[in-house]
Amino acid sequence: MLAEISNAMVRLYKQHFGKGPTRVRAYYQGDAVTCILRDGFTRADLTLIEAGREEIVMRQRHELQLAIRKHFTDEIERITGREVIGFFSGSQPDPAMEVEVFVLAPTRASS
Repeated sequence: MLAEISNAMVRLYKQHFGKGPTRVRAYYQGDAVTCILRDGFTRADLTLIEAGREEIVMRQRHELQLAIRKHFTDEIERITGREVIGFFSGSQPDPAMEVEVFVLAPTRASS
């Protein structure tokens, strides 16, 4: 399941951002799925970051992540079989990484 989640994140990034991360690690514990994605910035992103314009890249990345929120959550729901009730996303330029966190609806066992 973790490999399927990681592959889904890479696919979504490639499809919507133009480039996928080179390394992804997914964690699933209790009611949370966390994905750490590394080296996913495009050449254009890196050019802006190198020019001291990282705030523009971070803002744009955040907006893109929110714009495709449903794609992210649909994949996690499909893979885990559980409803996503929370989604948090963030990026940082150095070292280049992003994180996607999904909070799942409690199951009877975890309520």
